[in-house]
Amino acid sequence: MHTTLQVQFVVLSDSGNCYEKIHRIGGFNSGGSRWLLSQEDAILWLELGQYRFFVVVGDVCEFVEVAENAEGIRYLKTSSDRDEPLGLLALPELAD
Repeated sequence: MHTTLQVQFVVLSDSGNCYEKIHRIGGFNSGGSRWLLSQEDAILWLELGQYRFFVVVGDVCEFVEVAENAEGIRYLKTSSDRDEPLGLLALPELAD
């Protein structure tokens, strides 16, 4: 069984590469406590089936998935994103 969490904000890196721009994803649990995961850990937990992540944009719920670009860089993106992780990059930014 997996845990489903809503991604509500991102922590961005200084990278100019959009595939490496997301440093961490995060949100708030039902009890109000904040959670944060590095992009690498989120990818690992997604692939192990331990977690599912989603974002809400307007009235639309989209799941987060793992993708890989032509250079072999693995990254997170929403189900409606094509190549770049625009759905996650549009979330509010939290200072690291």
